[in-house]
Amino acid sequence: MVPLLMFAPALFTKHGRGVAWLGFVVLFYFTTGVVNGWAHQSWVGWLMAGESLALFTSSIFFVRWYFQGK
Repeated sequence: MVPLLMFAPALFTKHGRGVAWLGFVVLFYFTTGVVNGWAHQSWVGWLMAGESLALFTSSIFFVRWYFQGK
């Protein structure tokens, strides 16, 4: 989860493009979670997939509302 800290300044300053990039990077975590959950029958993998899906959805909704307000 350390690479996600690169996007912390974008979240705190509410910078739309930085949050959009966060959404794209989170998709890699989603893919990893699904693969780990499916191949290893691990609930941790499915938990990671669910959390990354929630973060992706919230970041994309933020970007949508951010650019509609401009």
